[in-house]
Amino acid sequence: MICAVIDDGVCITHYPFLNRLAGSLAVTERGIIPELPAKECTHGTYCAAVIRLYAPHTEILSIRVLNSITGQGDVQSIRKALAWCVDQPVSVINLSIGSTSFREWPLLRPIISQLLRKGTAFICAWPNQGHFSVYTGFGWAISVQADDNLYGNQFYASNGTLLNADFFASSHHIFPISKHKTEVLVSQNSHAVPVIT
Repeated sequence: MICAVIDDGVCITHYPFLNRLAGSLAVTERGIIPELPAKECTHGTYCAAVIRLYAPHTEILSIRVLNSITGQGDVQSIRKALAWCVDQPVSVINLSIGSTSFREWPLLRPIISQLLRKGTAFICAWPNQGHFSVYTGFGWAISVQADDNLYGNQFYASNGTLLNADFFASSHHIFPISKHKTEVLVSQNSHAVPVIT
């Protein structure tokens, strides 16, 4: 199974268990092009690390659409990344991206429809401040919200109310660095998403 982490890149040198990727790509003016993995730990690195921690055999494909310094991106970059995934053997897309712009939905809808018909699953972060997001507000994606009472790979399904995410999951993770060293990540919804992914 190939999981596309559409984010700000993935670094493979920081965590020993995240030492390989199925590919590392970037959205540029020239289209989707191969690029070297990120040199620094990024938001996408942590997402990929959580996925690999709990699903060690998952192939991870990094697709950079966000600036790793500002964390900002645009709908056209995300649209291009999703369109590229239509013709690839991607089973799951991990999106920890949010937008409150309703104008983006008509641009995304045709490509998302193609991916859904193909059977690609979308796992998306519920907005941290509880605002509406076009990525979680229309019911096409599996949405995930952090629950501070959970640890590791714990999660549970929501009670199904309209204003809740589909799942609640842990955003408290312990990454092994070496035999005697670990690193703790305590975050918000973005790093709960990969538990469900």
